[in-house]
Amino acid sequence: MELISHRGNLNGPDQSKENNPKYIVQAIDLGYSVEIDLRMQNDKLMLGHDFPQYEIDLRFLENNASRLWIHCKDRESLEFAMNYTNNNFFWHDTDDYTMTSWKYVWAYPGKEPVNKLCVMVMPELHWKIEEIVNFRTFGVCSDYVEQLKNYK
Repeated sequence: MELISHRGNLNGPDQSKENNPKYIVQAIDLGYSVEIDLRMQNDKLMLGHDFPQYEIDLRFLENNASRLWIHCKDRESLEFAMNYTNNNFFWHDTDDYTMTSWKYVWAYPGKEPVNKLCVMVMPELHWKIEEIVNFRTFGVCSDYVEQLKNYK
């Protein structure tokens, strides 16, 4: 099962560090993939969940392409991802499921996986950690990937 760090978190949410490029690279260096929140502001690539916080460049996306799950947070970032990257990206709001550009199914928190190419998002909000590993799924996106690796 692929363990995907939610915004760089490893052992619980840390809003002061989430989406910070250094925080993301630390999680990647530990062997995790990372879900990031991409935004566009004044033609600049920015990371941030509720608003743009950290400026990045295309090299950041390219250098980490195999480990990033890019959540496009606005139309401009989605258009950018479609036209200028080969990264795995998606857009969703409250949809139960959405398809990423690499053909994975991204499941909204609380939704069970639909197949072996599905990623469960924040399953710790709805199931016990011991139960999560019993789902037949490609991966899990969580703030608690360090705890999940012990059950993998």
